[in-house]
Amino acid sequence: MKEFVSKEVAEFLKFAQNSARTCAEDYNSISEEALLYSERFLNSCIGSVKKYPECYTLHEVTSIMGGKFSMELTLKLEASLVVLGKVSLLKLHFPKMPAQIQLPASIKNESAVTTPEQRASRLHQAVSADPNAEKLASKYCPQVVLTSESLFTLLNNHGLNYKEQWELPVSVKDISVAGRIVEPVRVVYIDPPLPKKEMTVREKNHFFHEFLADFHTTKQSSVSASTPILDRFHRDPENLDPPETCPGRQMRVLEPADLDFDTDVTELETFGSGSKALDVSKPLSAPAKPANTPKIGLEELLRMEKRLLSEVSGGAAKRSSKVDDHPASAHGGQQSLSSAPSIGLGLDCKGGSLGQGVVLMAAGPSGEGAPAVQGHKSDNNPRVPPCESDTKEDSLNIGAECENTDNAKPIVVPSSQSPLVADSPKLPSSTKDLPEKAVDSSEVPDQEMDAPTKPKLLEGFNPVGQSLKMQTERLKEPPSSSPERVEVGTENSSNLTPSQTPLVSEVSVVSTPEPGQSTAAGTSTLPKLTWLSHFRGSQKGSLRDAFEDLAEYEAPPQGNLVYKLFRLDDLLLLVRCSVQKVELRPRNKIKRHYPVYVLPKLEYQAFYGAEALTEGEVCRLWTESLLHSNCSFVVAHIDALTSKLFLVEKLSAEGLRRRFGTFKPANSLNILQHILKKVTGLQEGSYLLAHAAGDSSVTIRKSCLEKDARGTYNLHAAHSDLPGPPATLSVPWVPLDPNIILPYPSSQGRVPCTFPPRPADAKKDHKHPFKMSTVHEILSKLTLEGDHALPPSAYATVKAHPNFDADRDAAAIETALKTKGVDEVTIVNILTNRSNEQRQDIAFAYQRRYKKDLSAALKSGLSGHLETVMLALMKTPAQYDASELKAAMKGLGTDEDTLIEIICSRNNQELSEINRIYRELYKTELEKDIISDTSGDFRKLMVALAKGRRNEDSSVVDYELIDQDARDLYDAGVKRKGTDVPKWINVMTERSVPHLQKVFERYKSYSPYDMVESIKKEVKGDLENAFLNLVQCIQNKQLYFADRLYESMKGKGTRDKILIRIMASRSEVDMLKIKSEFKRKYGKSLYYFIQQDTKGDYQRALLNLCGGDE
Repeated sequence: MKEFVSKEVAEFLKFAQNSARTCAEDYNSISEEALLYSERFLNSCIGSVKKYPECYTLHEVTSIMGGKFSMELTLKLEASLVVLGKVSLLKLHFPKMPAQIQLPASIKNESAVTTPEQRASRLHQAVSADPNAEKLASKYCPQVVLTSESLFTLLNNHGLNYKEQWELPVSVKDISVAGRIVEPVRVVYIDPPLPKKEMTVREKNHFFHEFLADFHTTKQSSVSASTPILDRFHRDPENLDPPETCPGRQMRVLEPADLDFDTDVTELETFGSGSKALDVSKPLSAPAKPANTPKIGLEELLRMEKRLLSEVSGGAAKRSSKVDDHPASAHGGQQSLSSAPSIGLGLDCKGGSLGQGVVLMAAGPSGEGAPAVQGHKSDNNPRVPPCESDTKEDSLNIGAECENTDNAKPIVVPSSQSPLVADSPKLPSSTKDLPEKAVDSSEVPDQEMDAPTKPKLLEGFNPVGQSLKMQTERLKEPPSSSPERVEVGTENSSNLTPSQTPLVSEVSVVSTPEPGQSTAAGTSTLPKLTWLSHFRGSQKGSLRDAFEDLAEYEAPPQGNLVYKLFRLDDLLLLVRCSVQKVELRPRNKIKRHYPVYVLPKLEYQAFYGAEALTEGEVCRLWTESLLHSNCSFVVAHIDALTSKLFLVEKLSAEGLRRRFGTFKPANSLNILQHILKKVTGLQEGSYLLAHAAGDSSVTIRKSCLEKDARGTYNLHAAHSDLPGPPATLSVPWVPLDPNIILPYPSSQGRVPCTFPPRPADAKKDHKHPFKMSTVHEILSKLTLEGDHALPPSAYATVKAHPNFDADRDAAAIETALKTKGVDEVTIVNILTNRSNEQRQDIAFAYQRRYKKDLSAALKSGLSGHLETVMLALMKTPAQYDASELKAAMKGLGTDEDTLIEIICSRNNQELSEINRIYRELYKTELEKDIISDTSGDFRKLMVALAKGRRNEDSSVVDYELIDQDARDLYDAGVKRKGTDVPKWINVMTERSVPHLQKVFERYKSYSPYDMVESIKKEVKGDLENAFLNLVQCIQNKQLYFADRLYESMKGKGTRDKILIRIMASRSEVDMLKIKSEFKRKYGKSLYYFIQQDTKGDYQRALLNLCGGDE
């Protein structure tokens, strides 16, 4: 039953595709309202082009796929930095389906509706001019800053044809690092993609329906964009080590010549702490002195100390958060802690770093403070010797008379429920909360000293002298009996009583972890993060626990903005994205807000079923899942002809993975990495990254001032008018998805994408009996009609490039040949993705421009089998066949296999052209060379075939002649003793191919053997081989070539000559059919066999000619 349904679904999809060809005008229908909206939207998009430089010159042409391919490449979230603005709630309640989604007339003129101009302005907001992005880039120094649209554009390059056209403005800047004495860092800004220069009516119609779908799926209410839980962080409950973080970029610190400290200064911010560390029974091991500590000058040291004082003073002035049984919410990049009566700033020598001891305050949604601290382990960084000499009697207190400075006793965050404290109390805790032995509650001191909230500096305080004094004290060898500080994570401390409140807790990123996820960290997981962290390179926790003050950043007037750091192998990316919508979802019996992305899908076959997701749509959803890992998806299926929403489909991340189909994320990520590495090597300036539809290369243009220079590309002129229709129009048919059940087939109780049952009235009507034609007959008729309408290249894997530019390709090949080591990838990608006619144009342009022959240049620059493939592609089909025939007969001996393959498989027209070219090239006749190199009946067969006199008129079927020829073949062979070879030659070289196919079928009624078996019994040697090849070509030419390809790769070694000749000569003829026959007969694809038998650029070239893995 399952096999029967699968066959009927396949036939139904063929029927739907043929119906789409018949109704091609439906794809060009668009309402006046949609047309007006799209024109306003596109005009506004075109206006955004004017802000970029006008003219560009060609800088470089590179392949879209390059470098070492990695299947393990991932885009990993490193830190969520800033969340600004508000996000609307999702609305999915529609009283009746299908639902009309036209804009109500009552609100058409209201300002609440987003206009096309506002939408275009938001879409094309340049990240290179974004002050928020510039500020974050100066702090975290990513190599690339880009928007979510730019990221999607670079990821949405899939398949073999790379059919998406795009242009991306690129700005390369040298920026100074905020607050640090380092050399400027080069950052690449990739702005949103420019509008397309060619666009179908369907794409324009989509703009309008995308706006309608957004309006009807959005509630009027909204929440702060920091409320939803955007991301999930996978952590092993048995291993509380924090997730790996990015190391940050290497920066060289400039060394002032005025004053140096040769000793460690990474703990300067903790000097003067008077808090007493917690006692645990585990003794400290002797610490090692940190190595390679940066030298800091006096001026820089004073500035950092002053900044530290202001930061701590500002943090102490904010209110602490209150105790709440509900999970903490995220705002401003931090997680709200379960509050306590007081939380101290443990700036003791034991804490040692700003990340471990300082409680930072972030403004919550209601204006209340939310403490946030660091709590990660760093095994890779040298640990600073703890100041164990700072005991209660002999501790280093600078400015003891001062009323609680940030260099003295801990600053206390005031609370409305308890008095202020100065010394941090020891924390009682349960055994499960601490990784080591529990702390006894009896050790908590009863007396607490009051401290004012506003720190003051002591008059006459000398920071330099005290710093030197502190360094002397810190270099003392600590006693082994000193206690070790113990810190408790946020989640473990959420249920503590006020007297059990921890001093520090783990910081969270903007996207709050899911409820139920552990955020506790033991003593071994605590970090060593100081104000020098970004100078020292890799620091665990330095980016994931990043904290940003939202007051320093500009919120958008509408919508929201989210800034996140991602790592792609060794590249650090700052991505500006947004949250489209949010919904309430229960997790652990608590409803929280989570991101949702609504994908409007415009469809033209709603009567038959729901269309499957295209590769571009899958890539769009996958990109959103990379940006927000907690995101779920809603696909809104819209009937383009009626503007009605007929299906709302909800997808989870797991459901999306099952819908990937032919989409391969690894390909997209490798392309992204290759392009980004290219642009990170550019010099400072403005560039344009461009890709033409169907091109396997990317063009990098650099801005210039000369408008009339040769080869200058005028960006403003190219985008001066609305996008026109594509040059090559085809019906944009999308297959239906049989897994989506619609109400209509469900009410009939039948499988989606199957034909309806026979009407009941047809069985009852005996007066007018109605015999339904079978589905197979109907579809066969439709398919035959479609085949006649198909162009000759319908089954080719290499087709004419739609945006072909011979001069550009010639320049790219010349650049590749001049590159050190030769850029084979660029050459392969160009020549294997152009038709033969286009390759001849490239050769002509190359000759005209560089005054040398392209084939000769390729021969000198390439070698081995790759050279053979490229030279074969540079010849016309007739030139290549003629050269192969000449090589087969040149010198001693004859390559009969090559002779048989070419002469037996070419039609009259091809043989006539081969004879003409052979005569021109070698000044002799092909027939003459065949006669001189062959003998006997084999010679007669080859000469008869080479003349090309076969009857090719197949419009008339002569059944009498078919029967006569079948009888003649039998009489001339099996029936008699010996074989009348001339009779066989006459029949097999003069009759048409369809005629001979019927003759061979009729032959079985006379002979006990089929034609192949008869040949094996009657003739031997080269003549047998020639007749067998000829009969196989007549019966099924594509199967014949599939067999030849298999023979070239089976067993040990590869017969590369046969493999190259067939791949080069059939790639523009019938390679798709050959691949199909190969897979059907041998079980595995031709693509797979080539992968296993070849390697390197030679493999890449053959795979491009093969056309991808089916």
